[in-house]
Amino acid sequence: MRYYLRMKTLSTRLVFSLVTVSILGLLFVTQSQIQAQPVMTESKSVEIKLLALDANDDKYGYALPASGDSCPQVCTGTGKAQYCYTPSSCPPPCVSNQGSGCLGSPNSCGMRNSGTVQCNGSCSASTPSNSLCGGTCVSNQGSSCTSSSNSCGMTNSGTVQCNGSCSASTPSENLCYPPIPTISITAASYIVRSGTEVLIDWDPSGWDMVDGGCELQPAGYFSSANANSDSSRLVTVTAKTTFTYRCTADPGVYADDAVERFEMIQVEVLPSLQEV
Repeated sequence: MRYYLRMKTLSTRLVFSLVTVSILGLLFVTQSQIQAQPVMTESKSVEIKLLALDANDDKYGYALPASGDSCPQVCTGTGKAQYCYTPSSCPPPCVSNQGSGCLGSPNSCGMRNSGTVQCNGSCSASTPSNSLCGGTCVSNQGSSCTSSSNSCGMTNSGTVQCNGSCSASTPSENLCYPPIPTISITAASYIVRSGTEVLIDWDPSGWDMVDGGCELQPAGYFSSANANSDSSRLVTVTAKTTFTYRCTADPGVYADDAVERFEMIQVEVLPSLQEV
């Protein structure tokens, strides 16, 4: 009887050892296959990286991007159920002004919330509740209206808002000023022989000379010349020369600020002819 029990014990140990070896071999093969063989995910070849074996010998891991992939990985799940993969095609890039400030849609009385530009170009700001308008809107909301006028009587068109104000802003005072004249400077020829005279002509085209004026550069070529009126002068050039005609006006003449306009020309010089 003792002999039988001992043999049974030895037999049980042998079976347990064989089972243990089989399980370890299976784990080794399974782990090798997981690490070596690629898996197709989203039409891309990805590699499964084994993380660990838990208490129940369950294997878990995550997908690594195939070589050459440039798209960001997409991850799903958490913990041991989490895995990441690289999409077969990358999503469209974000707009260039992502993160910039923006305003949401207005409510019935024109109130807006501030937000930031999202990746797709939309604004994160929500529309304020109409309850913030503090009562019902005026009866003529949405009707046409005009802004207050600037100093020369110009107005802009808009619509009546919920609170009765007009959406149109007052036109800029700069619109009341006359247009800035176009000045000019020209040369009879832009390529001359060294030491040759060339005719330079300038025209201020009605530039305001009461609160402004014009000048010619280089000044050495235009000594005593009247730059404030349409005129011309013969000058002798011996090297490549840039001629500049500049006119300026004080604030309030053509805009609220001072205005400057200039034109430039360049005369090229060829070597002078020499007798042989």
